[in-house]
Amino acid sequence: MKIRNIILVILITASLYAKSGQLFYNLGDFELISGKVIKECKIGYRTIGVLNSDKSNIVLYPTWFGGTSEQIENLIVKRKFIDTTNLFIVIVDAIGNGISISPSNSKEQPNDKFPEFKIEDMVNSEYLLLKNVFGVDKIYAVIGGSMGSMQALYFAVMYPDFIEKVVGYVFSPKLSSYDLLQMNFMKTIIEKGTKYNIPDDEIMQLVDISTAIQAKSPSGYYKDKDESEFEKYFSKFFEKKDRIFTKYNYYYQLKAMIELDIFKKMDNKKFNQIKKLLIYSTSDHILSPKYAEKMDNFDNTQLVKLEDDCGHMAVDCNFSYVRDLINKFLEK
Repeated sequence: MKIRNIILVILITASLYAKSGQLFYNLGDFELISGKVIKECKIGYRTIGVLNSDKSNIVLYPTWFGGTSEQIENLIVKRKFIDTTNLFIVIVDAIGNGISISPSNSKEQPNDKFPEFKIEDMVNSEYLLLKNVFGVDKIYAVIGGSMGSMQALYFAVMYPDFIEKVVGYVFSPKLSSYDLLQMNFMKTIIEKGTKYNIPDDEIMQLVDISTAIQAKSPSGYYKDKDESEFEKYFSKFFEKKDRIFTKYNYYYQLKAMIELDIFKKMDNKKFNQIKKLLIYSTSDHILSPKYAEKMDNFDNTQLVKLEDDCGHMAVDCNFSYVRDLINKFLEK
C-alpha cells in the first residue's frame, strides 16, 4: 500500500510539473508599433502543468531582463515558486533575450541592423502566441518580475479584457530619474565601447560590474561579500563567458525598458477592474520605489513592500513569504 501511495504521489507530481521543453512559435514578419518589421520573428516558450478543458487556467509568465524560459522553468519546478496544481503556465522568452528572435540570432537583421522594439512589442508578440497557439480569448493571469513585470503591467494596459489578474514583483510602472541615470549609464558604456572598438567581452564586463553595484544596497553587500574575499569575487567578472544575452541583445532590451511608462496608454476604468498583486522593494536601486508606491491609488490593488537591504534581489531574500503571497493570490 505504501508503495502504491508513493507511486501515486510521483505520478501526480509529474503531471503538475509536466514540462514541454523549448518550443517556438513563428510569427513570420512581425510589424512593430513603430511601423518597422522584424523579419522571420520566432518566439520561444515553454509550458508547465495541465491545461484544463475550458482553457481557463492559463498563466502567462514573461522573462525578466536577459532571462530565459528555462530559468523560469527551473524557478517553478525546482524551487516550487508557483503551485501549478490548477494552473497551466506559459513561459515566454521576451524578444531580444537570445532565445526568441534577437539581434544575436537574426539571419536577416543581425546585431545593429535589428529594428528597435518596445516593451509593448514584446506584449503584442505574447498576445498573438496565446491567441494563435492556444486559441483563447482570455487568460487567467500574467505574472512577471523586473522586466517581466513591465510586460505584465503593459498587458493590463493594452489588453485589459484579456486577463483577470496581474502579479508584478520588483516592479515599477515608470522609471524614476535615478533609474534612468543608471540605465542610460549602461547604455552609454555599450555605445562608447562599440564606437572605440573595445571587444564585446570587455564591454560586457563593465556592464556586469555596473549591474552588480546596483543589484543590492551597500548594506546588503556587506552581508554577502566580505572584504577578505573581494579579490576572488571581483576577478570573476573578467572570466570568459559564453553569452546568449550578447552585447546587442542587452542594448536593445535595455532601450526598450528605458521608455517604460504605463500611464501614457492607461484606461483607468479598465485597469482598475483587474485584480493586481504588486510587490516592490524599498531599497531597490534598479527599479526604485518612487512610482511603485503610487500604484496604491488604483482599485483592486494589493501593494506589498519588502523592507530590507536586499534591493532588486528582495524576492530571493524573502522567497517563502513572496511565494506564499503569489500562490494565495493565484488560487482559483
